[in-house]
Amino acid sequence: MPINELEQHPYLKYYTDLDKPKDWFEGLIIGSFPIYHITDTVDENHNVTEQRFNEKKAGMRFFYGSLENSLWGTLAKIFKQPEPFSFPIEQRVTEATRLLTDHRLLISDVVCRTNREKESSEDSALMNRKATTVSYVAQGLSLNYSLIEMLVDHPGIKNLYFTASSTQGNSPYSWFKQIASSRSAYEFKELATFPVGLEKKFSIEISLLNRKFTVYLLPTPAGKFGRGIHFTDSRKHEVFCNYMNSVDPVFYSSIKNTLKVERSEETIKKLSQHRQSLFLEIYRQAIVLNNNTYSGKSKESD
Repeated sequence: MPINELEQHPYLKYYTDLDKPKDWFEGLIIGSFPIYHITDTVDENHNVTEQRFNEKKAGMRFFYGSLENSLWGTLAKIFKQPEPFSFPIEQRVTEATRLLTDHRLLISDVVCRTNREKESSEDSALMNRKATTVSYVAQGLSLNYSLIEMLVDHPGIKNLYFTASSTQGNSPYSWFKQIASSRSAYEFKELATFPVGLEKKFSIEISLLNRKFTVYLLPTPAGKFGRGIHFTDSRKHEVFCNYMNSVDPVFYSSIKNTLKVERSEETIKKLSQHRQSLFLEIYRQAIVLNNNTYSGKSKESD
């Protein structure tokens, strides 16, 4: 069972083989840790004892290789390029790397070694020292401190794209803060206060390594498309409301005060379509346009 296994990230150093100058890259996509079906299990000396690739669960042994993850499809759409999963399986890692590199992007994760509850892909299931009964597993759990070296080695990086909106608990940004704050020499500082969640703002500036970075908190590409972009009776994301009111004001007017139980199947379907469209637009605004002020409104309605 994975909770008593020590899993190791297999491809954190992929970028060392790229044929590009160090200052080529301008953005870094940061997630948490791969799904169980494409990681390695290691022993107490960190020697690999099992390399996994379950083709029923994953399309490639690389970042966001899960068949249920939409990151590569999203990047392909916003850059108007072929999706890596559309290629033969042996070409997918190469095509994914090319898609990133051509658009001056690198990718990494915040966790280096971990255990997990069952085979869960949730961030909340990772790094559980109390649950494991194997001492070397608990002692071997580790964040990816080489992220700082990655930033040092690539002075052109100015945008950090986190693939989850949370800033607390087991989340990429929260773990990144632990990494960045681990040595006083890093001089990590948030230059503004983050609002909670995605209701009002997606970005903030931070200071690290005597450089300024723009941090973007993006909706998770894991699982159901647009998960986390809420429009419930008690919680309605301001950005989502702004977006619907900009692109489809008649529909938004009809739904904004309607209870969830009163929504028709057609309304639910249309709401889902708008959620998916906003998801893509958020990624486009952040990664393609580097727009750190996007509020969901179109230019015409700003």
